[in-house]
Amino acid sequence: MSLIRQIWILILSTILLSCAGSVLVSVLTARKSLETQLSVKNNDNAQSLALSLSHQGQDAALLGIAISAQFDTGHYQSIILRAPDGQTRYSRVAGEIQSPAPAWFVKLVPIRPSAGLGQVLNGWSQIGTLEVVSQSAFAYTGLWSTSVSISLWTFAIGLAAALLGHFAVQRLRRQLDDVVEQADALTQRRFIHVREPRTPELRRVVQAMNQMVGRVRQIFSEQAEQVDQLRVQASCDPLTGISHRRHFLASFESHLGREESPGAAQLVLVRVLRLADINRALGHQRTDQLLRAMAHVLGATGAQGVAPTCFGRLNGADFAVMYPHADERDDQAVELVDRLRQCFADTPGAAVVVSSIGCRSGMTVGELLTKADIRTQGNRLRAD
Repeated sequence: MSLIRQIWILILSTILLSCAGSVLVSVLTARKSLETQLSVKNNDNAQSLALSLSHQGQDAALLGIAISAQFDTGHYQSIILRAPDGQTRYSRVAGEIQSPAPAWFVKLVPIRPSAGLGQVLNGWSQIGTLEVVSQSAFAYTGLWSTSVSISLWTFAIGLAAALLGHFAVQRLRRQLDDVVEQADALTQRRFIHVREPRTPELRRVVQAMNQMVGRVRQIFSEQAEQVDQLRVQASCDPLTGISHRRHFLASFESHLGREESPGAAQLVLVRVLRLADINRALGHQRTDQLLRAMAHVLGATGAQGVAPTCFGRLNGADFAVMYPHADERDDQAVELVDRLRQCFADTPGAAVVVSSIGCRSGMTVGELLTKADIRTQGNRLRAD
């Protein structure tokens, strides 16, 4: 069973028990009050009538007339005059009066007031004992009306309490949904922070979740940086940042083997002449800067808007660039030579040899590199 359903059951059970208990206590209290009032009324009426009968003497006719007159003018269930020996001298008993209250209510909540007793005297001698019982049907009517009114008010209050409970549960549900959404987002590598609720128990949970999300984000960031570093180390030349020999050859071979690759391409091989002499003359730092600048030139888009498909450093002095949609006319190689001349303009004694060869799908990498190397050794294009 869900937590929300358990909370709803608890709220409704509490409201129902409170309403039922309130109605029960109110009805029982009202019944007790009515019983007390009727008992006091019975006793007062019995004392008053007994005093009136005491002035009639022993005349039975006068006693009967006085009792009948009192019985007819009030709402009594019975008025009985008993002799000192217990025998009934005179009695008036009313028939059953139907109350508007349901029979089950009358049976469930009976009203039993005590009878009023009064001594009828003639001087110092006792004529008898007067017992007066008021009619309780009207008390049932009042008690039923009061019970209905209390039940309606209690139901209205319970309904208002249930409405307040609904808003409270909805607020709690939204807070729990925020935590669930945060956990789901974490599984999708989305890191969100939830606003801390005012509820102390939920606030501790949200604080712990926010701290965990921050920690997981930090761990993922560190791992992403490590993965990037490993990727660079696995595929890039550490000095220039472009592809090293193995990665370039793999990309070149993959491009040649694709069915959707262009029908023709151009492979340009660039070799730096006397790199060791340049390194000794300029020093490691300036030589490294020169090679990085050269790598930037190789990866740049040409004036015709043609960008290299892949490029990389084959070894210390050899670089290779592959251009798409090219042919044997060496257009890209010639343009590359011009850009390399600008790159080497401020470096006296530095020179590169550039060779270009057309390639098509299906040709082997080794065959293309061999042809390009042979052309490089023939110094086909030179930049110095």
